[in-house]
Parts: sequence; structure tokens; C-alpha cells
Amino acid sequence: MKTHHLAPVLTLVLSAILLGACSGGDLGTGVVLWSTEELNASPGELIRVLEENRSTDSYLVQIDDQRPQSISRFRIQLFDTQEQAEQFAEEFSDVAPLYARSRQRALPVRNRPDTDSRAVYRLQEDELVKVLEVAEEEVTISGLTGRWHRVLTETGSEGWSFGYSLNVYDVHEGLAANDRDSDIPSLGQEVLDNVWRPSDYYDLVNDNTPVIEELDPEYGLFPDEDTNTIHFKTPDFDEELSYAAITASGANHIRFQGTRLEIRRDGRNRLTAFLTTDDGEFTVRLRSLSRDLEDILEREKERREEAIETFHAEGRRLGSSVYGEVRVDEDGRFTWDDLDELRPDVVPPHYGRSGTMAFRYFPSRNLRAQYDGVVSFQFDEAPEDERISFLYELEGNGIRLTYVPLSQIRDFQVLSDSASSLVMFMNYFEPAEESDASS
Repeated sequence: MKTHHLAPVLTLVLSAILLGACSGGDLGTGVVLWSTEELNASPGELIRVLEENRSTDSYLVQIDDQRPQSISRFRIQLFDTQEQAEQFAEEFSDVAPLYARSRQRALPVRNRPDTDSRAVYRLQEDELVKVLEVAEEEVTISGLTGRWHRVLTETGSEGWSFGYSLNVYDVHEGLAANDRDSDIPSLGQEVLDNVWRPSDYYDLVNDNTPVIEELDPEYGLFPDEDTNTIHFKTPDFDEELSYAAITASGANHIRFQGTRLEIRRDGRNRLTAFLTTDDGEFTVRLRSLSRDLEDILEREKERREEAIETFHAEGRRLGSSVYGEVRVDEDGRFTWDDLDELRPDVVPPHYGRSGTMAFRYFPSRNLRAQYDGVVSFQFDEAPEDERISFLYELEGNGIRLTYVPLSQIRDFQVLSDSASSLVMFMNYFEPAEESDASS
């Protein structure tokens, strides 16, 4: 039987042997498994663990600048580092809001998810427990079908209970997560309530690098619960699916009956879709975005237009006594005169001197405070995928340009400016009148 394995609840990772009834010092970072009324924290939230008190079997914990509080040790999962805690919290996020109540008296909590294992605790009818894990596969025991749930009791006992005898609740929804009268599993409702985009869209948006050329708003999974249809489009297929029902085939797996679409939950706002079409089998990783993609793209278009206007500067030109003059039109077309000093090391001779400006690259996070953006010059005679790029910063009556070798661009971001030996400053200036030029 497959299960989602999380770190054992009572495992304590300590960096030194703790002596005495109370050990001072900062022990590490904890993840809240089951909070209390006094502790202003939710399950899955990271918390600072200051001390352990062995005599009371508790931790002294602190959230932000709040007063330190004591909490039973079994309610916290402790880690040496914040990175470890964050990884656990991500895995725990699927069950963080889940609680359960026993549907029968003396329901056993076993040390393993099988009926032959030892009972470590017995639940009273309606006794509350915290769900820590849900087995992926359903099993049938004495004609009853359900999944094993790893649970934590209010006394600190931990083990496995058979899910058929539990009423499982999602505190965010206020509904029974395993309610057999519900027509749609909770994962199915989550799918229907959101628009889902290819996972690389999330990476671009989350990094504040919304590359318009890579973010096609037509691609994604678009459910319509009113018509029981799903429009699913990627560069590889375009399918309109009509489903009859949504059924659970695992704790984090659903099927859309009447179609060949299955979906698995991989984590918070993360799905994998499995679709079979006449052209083959496809696996697509999906994420939901916190903002509307159309709005994101519109804002990025405005940013690029403002950047072009910065270089156009109401018809003024940019010039340097060493690196020539650049004239930029309102539509982003440029002409670069007298750029011999840049040939052949930066601009190959056969590239010509005219082309189109582009703003599809971004400074990486460590460079954003220093630079205003990245400008690329796509020369007309150059191959389509070859651009001459510069980090730029506005300074007084001009722009400072720092050349960026192609090797320093990855995932649409400029990683570093240390590899550049070319930094040039160009001043704005008014072009000479036509009459002056002809005299």
C-alpha cells in the first residue's frame, strides 16, 4: 500500500545532547501539527522553537515578536534548519486543514496501517483527532471500503485508523472531506473552482519575469462546472471534454468520468493532469496563479511600452563620442550609427545597423535594485534568436548600458554583470534641424 510519507511526529532533531530538565538556546524551526487556542498559529505554519522542557514534555515557542509560549511537544515537528521545515510544511500542506471525529466507540488507532498491527490507542465515539497523512490506496475491510488515516490524538498518541469509521473535516471548507453523500470529491471541487496554467507559467510570474512570448493565455485547463465541460489546451493538443461525474481514485487522485482525463494533486495549487487523446498520452504539470494572466500580460505590455518611450525620449537621440548614436522610433525601431567600436566583439559586422528593440529579459533578483531593466537590440540582419543585450540604468541626462554576454542569460534573466568588460554611457541630445544638416 502506498502512502505519503511524512517525518514521524515525535522525531526530534537536536544538534547537541540536552542536559537537565530545561535546555536553553534556540533549538531550531518547528512546524505546527496541531495548534491550541492560546497559540496564534495554524497547522503547517513555521514557528521558532526556543527551548525544550523535559519535565513538562513541552517546547517554548515564539511567533514573530509575540510573547514566547509553552506548547506540548507532540504538537510541533522540530527541524534543525528552516529549509527542512519549509520542505516538510509543503508536504504537510495537503492535510494541514484536515481533522476527523470517530464514528464509533473504541475505534483502534494502530501502529501500522493494517488490521493485524497493534492498537496503541482507542478512540471514543466523536473523539477529535488531527489528520497527519492519508494513504493513497483504498482498501476493503469486512466489506467496508476506505483509506487508512494517520492521526494524532489530543493526548499525543499517534497511529493509523480506518477512514471508513472517521468523519474527516476540512476546516477551510467546513465540510466533511470524505462525506459519502457529496457528489464531488474535494480535489474535484478545487479543480473546478480554478483556472490551471502550465507550471512554467507560475515560475515566470512568481519570479516577476512575465515573458509575453512564453505566456499564451489560451493554454491551460479551463473548467466550466455549469456545463460539466473542461477546455484543455496546450501546444500539443486542444480538447473540449464533457464529463458525467468526478470520482476519487485515491487520496489525491480523481477521474473525470466519460473522458480520458485523470488529475493528481502534487501539493498546494499544484496538479498533474494525465490525458489520453487520439494522438497519444500526455502528462501536463499545472499550477493556479494568484493573479489573472490577462491582467499580468497587460501590465507587462505597458511596461515594455514605457521602456520604449524611455529610449525614444520624445524624438531625442542617444549618443556617445565613442560608441555612436542611437535613434529610436515610437514603435521601437532603432538605427545605430557609428558603432565601429562595438564591431566585431559585441556587434558582428554583418548585422547591419538597424533593427527592433526588445525587452523580454529581466535583471535577476540580485540586480534589480541596481538596474532599471534589460534592453536587447535585434538587428535586422542577425539570426532571429540572437540579440545584443545590455543592462540599463537611467542616470541624469542619459542611460548607462552594461553589456551582457549571452552566457549570462538564463531563463530570461541576467544572472550577473561581473562578466562584462563593456560599460558605456549615452547622453540624450536633440537632433540637428534638417536645415542645419543640409547647410
